[in-house]
Amino acid sequence: MSTFTNPIIPGFYSDPSCIRVGDVFYMANSSFQFFPGIPIHKSKDLINWELIGNAINRPSQISLNQATTKITTHRAENYSLVAYTPRPFANMPSNTDFHSSNFILTAIDLSDPNSYSKLIYFDFHGIDLSLFFDKNGKVYVQGSWIYGYDQNPATVIRQAEIDVATGQLLTGARDIWSGATGKVPEGPHVYYKDGWYYLLIAEGGTHARHKITMARSRSIWGPFESDLANPVLTAEGSSGVVQCVGHGDLVYDKDGQWWCVMLARREYGNFYPLGRETFLTSVEWVDGEFPVFKDVKIKQRTKRQVARKTDTKWPPGPLTLLGESNSPHNASTNSVHVRWAAATEQGIYTDNVYTSVLIVAPTLNASLTGSGPEGLAVPDGTPFGCSDFWTYNIDLRNVYAEYYQDTVYVGKLGNAYFHSSIVAKQTDFLYGFGTAWLELCGLVLRGCGGGITAWKGTNTTYPNKFGVYVHASSINAANASVVVEQKGRCALGRPWNSGHRSIFAEIYEDGTIQDSGYVLWQAPITEQTLMGVYENIGPGWNVGARREYNYSVILDKETWEECNSPAKVFLTEEGTPGNVQWIDQRIRWW
Repeated sequence: MSTFTNPIIPGFYSDPSCIRVGDVFYMANSSFQFFPGIPIHKSKDLINWELIGNAINRPSQISLNQATTKITTHRAENYSLVAYTPRPFANMPSNTDFHSSNFILTAIDLSDPNSYSKLIYFDFHGIDLSLFFDKNGKVYVQGSWIYGYDQNPATVIRQAEIDVATGQLLTGARDIWSGATGKVPEGPHVYYKDGWYYLLIAEGGTHARHKITMARSRSIWGPFESDLANPVLTAEGSSGVVQCVGHGDLVYDKDGQWWCVMLARREYGNFYPLGRETFLTSVEWVDGEFPVFKDVKIKQRTKRQVARKTDTKWPPGPLTLLGESNSPHNASTNSVHVRWAAATEQGIYTDNVYTSVLIVAPTLNASLTGSGPEGLAVPDGTPFGCSDFWTYNIDLRNVYAEYYQDTVYVGKLGNAYFHSSIVAKQTDFLYGFGTAWLELCGLVLRGCGGGITAWKGTNTTYPNKFGVYVHASSINAANASVVVEQKGRCALGRPWNSGHRSIFAEIYEDGTIQDSGYVLWQAPITEQTLMGVYENIGPGWNVGARREYNYSVILDKETWEECNSPAKVFLTEEGTPGNVQWIDQRIRWW
């Protein structure tokens, strides 16, 4: 099973519309009042996108105030975009303050700003316009017709035949669907497949009740029959990070497999700091049936092969990243080694034997508090371990051994943050005394001899937030033989003392995970012990068994929200939350 990370275009990129021309996908997004407007991205794999220009790129085209776009292709020979023109931005309480003028523009080369045409205006009293090129050569425009946001209904999906060369409407605009719920239908797109015209729209507004619904008809003019499975895609009622899912577009790749791009928001508390972003999910579309959409996650999983960038090359041997020290030219005194237990040739397990995977010293503090005989002598009273260690998109892989592989080790009072990384190991490979947070990571099991996590709580001064937190990540066996041999054998963790604290939240668990989730070991379980899980998925996720064994604490939303971001668990020396200044601001989501 392949995975990719959402959002595929992070930040302020809402209302995505996507096409494929040959091997290249093109995406247009809304830009609202900003100039240049209507950003255009391209990609060869739907995952990695490059901004190649803006359709609105010179003031002579328009003084842009707010716009939403549809990009489409006709015989793969040029590209057409349709947008609505500026209008007052005053919550649109009625139809009296809405300008009905819209426009079309075309381009031969989407990367050439001079290729974009002048605007071809036409009247359509609505937003979210889309063009559909029918098989008979006719072109239709669909949009969300505005009655007024104080009216009921506020909007309806309306359609007209149009001459794209002149902008002239060749028919009157007719209502074709009011949606499955009748709640602010907008963002229409039409597709022709297997003798049916399929209509995809957004409903519910662009906040928590946002959703995608579909209908179909044998005629372009309807009547359109609603999909009994509506809404086909939504996050309404869920408690995951991804919220407000809606306003999507369907596109198929060269292998005939369908995908959906849509907007969604990443929630932090009651806020969405990065606004509406572009997400991707896979779609199964059987001939003659409505399509079935996979739920949208940060770590998206699909049985399909997903292309990845493969042009990054590393030299053989260890990678060394040197930081500050009082001997900056002496690597032996300013490096921090990632170490774990390993077996010697005599079969004896020893601690602090390192392999050549990663040597990193991000700061002077890290250099002073690192482990191992080569580093500076650790000053008396200094907590053991690096206090500000983080990795992004780095693989930490350990060879197979039966027990005690501390692939990730966090010392006393230490903090470690892992993002988009792979941690491969066998037993007790997430171990420590401090706090570790793993986000969008892959935990790869090479066998099962104990638990994934084994934590030792040490603090008694203030409320304990020390522990290991694995969020929006996946747990998978290294290969098929491990799945078969270790089915149902791997534990999420085991307590090395009563201060053990670990939480797996919104995780994919494969079939190697034990029904009980966690297991007991030598340490007694007290009120301080927490072996938590929250809204996981996958074949290893057995809620009934977790409740029966009673080792795992199934967290409710309120309990999870007390520790659902690094800012809540990385503590200062005084025990207050918010110790996250050392984490790269560019990838922070909270």
